[in-house]
Amino acid sequence: DADENIMETHGAFGFPVVVKPVGAGPSARATVVHDEMELEAAVEDAFRFGDEVLVERYAQGRIVTVGLLDGTPLGAIETGLSGTLARGETRPRMSTARLQSILRLGTLAYEAVGAEGAATVELIVSDRSNEVIVDLDTAPALTPDAVLPRIAYTAGLKFADLVEEVLDGARI
Repeated sequence: DADENIMETHGAFGFPVVVKPVGAGPSARATVVHDEMELEAAVEDAFRFGDEVLVERYAQGRIVTVGLLDGTPLGAIETGLSGTLARGETRPRMSTARLQSILRLGTLAYEAVGAEGAATVELIVSDRSNEVIVDLDTAPALTPDAVLPRIAYTAGLKFADLVEEVLDGARI
């Protein structure tokens, strides 16, 4: 029975967890699951988007996105779950030391995957100073209102200059 297999695989992992399809685009959402019944439904739903499903521990906190260009962190911005700006803020509300730590973590993630050019790293930042990398986008949106251009702007890089930098670093 598929339902028994799900719980056998889940084992003593505990709840809450996040269920999401692997490799699916932004149209496939992650689902927070609190019990066995929700787990079955969420896994079934996630399989609609592909052949692999990821179940991971739920990490509670604020979503912060780090913007990088050619391996250099430009800054960070607090974003909502959909990647939209939260409360219109341009800088996460945290100490300078913590922000530097988050920028370093974003840079390490960028380097770990061998990224080049422009990228964003999305993290969940908890009140207990535990950060979890949620996503690394090596092809972030380059529209004036997108997250990376907003981060670049706060770092003193105008939209046209950012696009020029990205194009200059592109390989054919």
